Amino acid sequence: MAARGVAAPIYFRRFLFKSWKNFLFMGLVPLLGAATLAWVFVKSAFDYWNPANSYSPAWFRIGGFHGVGAAFVIGIGMLVVGIPLMFWWRAARPDFFRQRSEVAETLDPGAAKGAIVSEEQLLAEEAAPSMPAVRSGPSGRSGGPGSSG
Repeated sequence: MAARGVAAPIYFRRFLFKSWKNFLFMGLVPLLGAATLAWVFVKSAFDYWNPANSYSPAWFRIGGFHGVGAAFVIGIGMLVVGIPLMFWWRAARPDFFRQRSEVAETLDPGAAKGAIVSEEQLLAEEAAPSMPAVRSGPSGRSGGPGSSG
């Protein structure tokens, strides 16, 4: 659900308090995003429980019970199926779950100082020494064979 927003501050925990930008973009913003996604998940679960909020007919209509919305059944059903599959995979392949959790040891020096690196600079660093860096033309598109500029 919102696991990545919680994982980012844990992964970058050694860098969170080095600058206010790190704290904001590696810690606070991902956590706020995770909280927002969790809230949307819970709110939509309550909303889609009611079959009147769904275009599909109600499922599990029994006696006086009006049923459950199809979107709720599908969404929660995937969680109900997925969690046992995760435990099964843990029993089948325990080595995957025994991996040590990673922590960011270093950051790009420019990124740690808040420097903005252009795509052109990144491509130049990744390019082999024999290959020239790709430069943007006046239209903003990368230059290539047959392009002007």
